[in-house]
Amino acid sequence: MALRTLATPQVSTAIAGGETMPALVLSKTSRNVILYDLTTPPPVQRTLESPLVNGAEGSTWRHASVIGSYNDAELGSILIYLRELAKP
Repeated sequence: MALRTLATPQVSTAIAGGETMPALVLSKTSRNVILYDLTTPPPVQRTLESPLVNGAEGSTWRHASVIGSYNDAELGSILIYLRELAKP
C-alpha cells in the first residue's frame, strides 16, 4: 500500500529539554516553535519556546509506524480521500 511507504521529508527531529521527538514543524519564530509531536497517534500540536528547541533534519519516523492498525482496504479509502482533497 502506497501510504505505508510514503516519504516523510518534512519530518525532522526536535530536541527540547532532553526530550527527542519526531516532529513536523508548523512555524518557527524567535520566541516559539509550533510543531506536531509525532511520538503518539494522533499527533499532538505543541508550542515550545524557541531557545529551548534544537532540531536536526530528517527522522527515522515513518507512516508505517502509526498506520499498522489499518488494513489495506481502509488505507485505500484514506488514499482516495486524500487524492480528492489534492485536486485543484
